[in-house]
Amino acid sequence: MNCFVLLFAIGISLAVGVCLASRPALKSSKTDLQGSLKEAGHGVARGHGRAQSSLVIVQMALTLVLLVGAGLFVPHDPSFVGG
Repeated sequence: MNCFVLLFAIGISLAVGVCLASRPALKSSKTDLQGSLKEAGHGVARGHGRAQSSLVIVQMALTLVLLVGAGLFVPHDPSFVGG
């Protein structure tokens, strides 16, 4: 594999990860934690938690599919020389 392509893919992956992770991080930094904990104890935030856990399950399923798909591209013949 070309070293430039590998570095480019890593760079793009890191940039997308930072961009997508910054919004929830900024949102949670502005939240009143004491008020949120009180509301969660009364069951107000249950619908949001259900949607969030569903998104986590979908993300894990897609990750598994992508990992299996990537594993299918790996040659299993030890005598294979790429290039």
